[in-house]
Amino acid sequence: MDANEIIDIAQIRAFFKTYTTPQYGSIPQVGFKANIITCLRIGANADRLQGEDIEATLINLETGDEQTVPQKTDNFGCVDLTFDSKYERYSVPRYMHYNLVFKATSPAFQGISSQREICLNPWQPNGLFGHDTRSGVCPENPIGSVPKLHFNDVSYTYIGNVDEGFKVNEHMDMALTKSFLIRLHPFIDYGHNFATENHYKQIYSGRFVLNFMLLAPRNNELELTAQNIQNWDIISGDEKEVEIVNGVIKQKIDLEIEFAKLTSALHRTYGVIMLRPVDDGPFAKLNGTIAAGLFDAQVRHFGTVLQTHIGYGQEFKSDNLANEVMMKFEEMMIKHKAPKLGTNWKVSPYEAFKSLYNGNDKYTDIQDFRLSAYNNSVKIENFKLSKKEFEDLIHGEAKLETKRKFCHQYFIRDEATDIYGRKFRHVENEHYDCGRNPDKYIDFKAMKHVLSVVSAPQKDLYGSAFSESDRLNINTGFCMSFNNSTRFSTSKRIGTDIGVGMKIPLPFDILSIGGGVKFDYSMMWGTDESTGSSNRGCVNKSKNLGVDKITLAFKAKTRSCVLVTNKPYIDHQKTWAARKKQTFYKNHHERFNVCFDQDDIEEVSESWYYINEEGHMVNPLRDRYDARENLLHKIIRGEKTFNAWNAILQDQTKQIFLVKKDKFENPMTYFDSIYNQKDETKPLMYDSALPGIIEL
Repeated sequence: MDANEIIDIAQIRAFFKTYTTPQYGSIPQVGFKANIITCLRIGANADRLQGEDIEATLINLETGDEQTVPQKTDNFGCVDLTFDSKYERYSVPRYMHYNLVFKATSPAFQGISSQREICLNPWQPNGLFGHDTRSGVCPENPIGSVPKLHFNDVSYTYIGNVDEGFKVNEHMDMALTKSFLIRLHPFIDYGHNFATENHYKQIYSGRFVLNFMLLAPRNNELELTAQNIQNWDIISGDEKEVEIVNGVIKQKIDLEIEFAKLTSALHRTYGVIMLRPVDDGPFAKLNGTIAAGLFDAQVRHFGTVLQTHIGYGQEFKSDNLANEVMMKFEEMMIKHKAPKLGTNWKVSPYEAFKSLYNGNDKYTDIQDFRLSAYNNSVKIENFKLSKKEFEDLIHGEAKLETKRKFCHQYFIRDEATDIYGRKFRHVENEHYDCGRNPDKYIDFKAMKHVLSVVSAPQKDLYGSAFSESDRLNINTGFCMSFNNSTRFSTSKRIGTDIGVGMKIPLPFDILSIGGGVKFDYSMMWGTDESTGSSNRGCVNKSKNLGVDKITLAFKAKTRSCVLVTNKPYIDHQKTWAARKKQTFYKNHHERFNVCFDQDDIEEVSESWYYINEEGHMVNPLRDRYDARENLLHKIIRGEKTFNAWNAILQDQTKQIFLVKKDKFENPMTYFDSIYNQKDETKPLMYDSALPGIIEL
């Protein structure tokens, strides 16, 4: 006779009883106890199996683990069993399949057994925990995805600049490091819940890796999508191993921001966060997550909703946005781990200087000299430069006698021979005037070329390196006024002159007698009436510009030089045909760059400026977070460059504010075009300065 026909298993009820391991998020394999209740009957008449000894065995069909529990049925033929089992917390939530086997051990029914498949869902400890296949197949997870990390929002607090976070390279590119405190509450997204719509569970502890990346849009994109991901530039990023404590991640991140990207970083940006388990930790099987939301580096504290969730993990390999973001993370980490500040220049700063100055239509290429070589090229002994004279020229302290020595380079030609065989030097008319005022004809530009940086830059608040903030107020206005005035006045005077021959003193100086020759007595009275009116109307426009300045000191290998250029000057000449003066703007095209014979290792300092329009960032019509609409932002390197820019801004206020530009590439291009009007021979970089040069 078949055993299944002998023992009949009634409906099996399974309940979650308790966990056998601590419920910490860092324990991936979780033990639990299951309470199973059912009743057994025997024989064709289905008599209750009362008071009989049996063995109940629960077999995990996924792992092969089994547990046998001896039991005696009660007076109703029922058993109340407790089994131990375990599951992988971060695997796909599902009903796990088990076989429940009953075997009679009493002499009357020895060897008779029966079994049934049941399903237990330890991810659902309450409610839908157990399922008896007598009622049908076990429910399936329609999502079937591995649980992943998840967070909906994040808060940031700006801490400050890292003193050791400044970097300067030989091209005078600078980067500073800003620290932010990031705070978020991570959850596990199980993807599906068999009972409710809530499939998230908070994590209370564990170690993870947090990657942060700051992106800036080129065309003011408002959201990161698969269609526009190529239009976002990497500004900065960081990677930190973090610890979840009581369900919260609180971690300081350090964002190294290049000076060239500072304006982009302070407008609309996106913060992209990737959170993943450490490779060797208990969460290794848990999928990480990537989420992105707005980031505002201009405020001290802000929170943001991460509106963009990006696929992560094996099942998202076909997601284009996820692939592109992961490639940007890899690119960011390569830069983040680089010990030195990178540069886009492919040549040394000194070669870049010559390349940028050469190829000018108005001048020949620069003739490069060391001081001794320059003196060897000078044929007249009195025009040679001593080391002290050259030092004074470098520091802007040169005397007139030193500067006039360069006049011969432009206004004295080489020796020639006349028709009688006599040698002479041809001296141009301007030579005499140049000797009196060399600065009229010759421009001396002292520069310190940085060949390499040999120490980390320091922000010494009590020395030559410091930071400060100022405000520039730019005003324009137009006024109309009208004045009307009427005045009426009358006066009368009587007097007499009498000549006398004596001097008589009189009190109170009412009468005066002087010299014995004249006596004068006079009285005057009058009335005066005045009326007037005035009207005035003005329209004013004002802009406040905030200026941040930081000066850093560092040791560098330098080469001190003076670039000597002939200025254009006016030459009045008479022509035989016109018999009148004509004006010509003349200049000689040669340029000389004279440098010390030896390069130095010395401590130098340089200043960097950030200029931006002050005011509210949220306006009714204007989008101030769009870098294209914030026309008055600018980054500048060098004190002389800033002073020149400030002077131009004040001189050309109406052009900046009142003339509409139909087309411009970006704000910096617009301002650089204004700067070029003052110095057309100087090529301008993103910071309006030449790479690797400190102007003296």
